[in-house]
Amino acid sequence: LNDLGIFNLSNAIIRKDIVGIKKVLDNIDFIDVEGTGLVTILLKNFLNVINVQLNSKSTAENSHMSDKQFKYYKYNLCNRYSNAKLVNIYDFLSSIDYRLKSGLLDMSNQQLVYYVVENILKNS
Repeated sequence: LNDLGIFNLSNAIIRKDIVGIKKVLDNIDFIDVEGTGLVTILLKNFLNVINVQLNSKSTAENSHMSDKQFKYYKYNLCNRYSNAKLVNIYDFLSSIDYRLKSGLLDMSNQQLVYYVVENILKNS
């Protein structure tokens, strides 16, 4: 049995935790990580980081997060990527999401996971 999952991978990507990413990818055949789900989770998380990091006047309320979530993003996830790289990664994820929903992207689940991880790491 394996306690790793999609959230371990998405959190490792957001934190730029190469060891954590490798640990999940090494066990990818034994855990449930769906590419489309990963894209959705990463889109939301990167948008939250962008909202907190790029807006010096952001608060939990105007970021639509709980105080606990806001503090977690602000003190644990911000400033791991430059502002420009955050925007590039978000644009990349948005284009993947659009192409998936439009049926323009034909990849296996595992190919999609590796493609997303590789492109985000390349942009970081």
